Amino acid sequence: MAKIGTKRWHLDQIDRIEEMKSKAGKKGAAARIKNNYNYKKGTEHNLITPKKQPTTRYNTKVDYDFLKYVRVVFKWATENHELTRPQIETLLYLYSLGAFSQRQFIDFHKIVAMYPMKSMKKYVEEGWISLWRPAIPKEKIHRLYSLTQKGKKLCNDMHKFSMGLEPIPVKETANKLALKDSGKRINTYYMDMIKKMNKDKNKEAPE
Repeated sequence: MAKIGTKRWHLDQIDRIEEMKSKAGKKGAAARIKNNYNYKKGTEHNLITPKKQPTTRYNTKVDYDFLKYVRVVFKWATENHELTRPQIETLLYLYSLGAFSQRQFIDFHKIVAMYPMKSMKKYVEEGWISLWRPAIPKEKIHRLYSLTQKGKKLCNDMHKFSMGLEPIPVKETANKLALKDSGKRINTYYMDMIKKMNKDKNKEAPE
């Protein structure tokens, strides 16, 4: 036996450690083979325990899901039409009424915000609402209003986007969220979701 500390002694120690590692490796490979794991012939020494298969995921089947991307649709509307969400919700309520009275406007506006008369004036000045029929006090006929073509188009677009009948525009010229110089990182996330939405809705759209 070589003297401790000499070159020969160190070499013997290295050989002993390598032999121990080799035996451990062969023992592990034999155990894996014994457990009947699949392996390619000639690669037994490279065998590893197979990873656990992920649990199967199942998608829930629902009758309606057109509100799934409602936040994205509202974000598109607010960014491209300079309106707040409550203002857009008011237009969506009035959209199906056709001609509506001032009282109908006020009744809904109570759950949206204060000062309905001031808001009505703003809608008219910005071209969202117009007078449909003037009042005739002598005949007890009150004035009626309706959405303008501008207001109707906004509501129509939002419904079509939500239903997947049309994709939300992704070009900078048609969607301010796509502007790269907006400086808003959140807009990038919205655009990613819009592209995903368009892709999903395109698969689901009725033929």
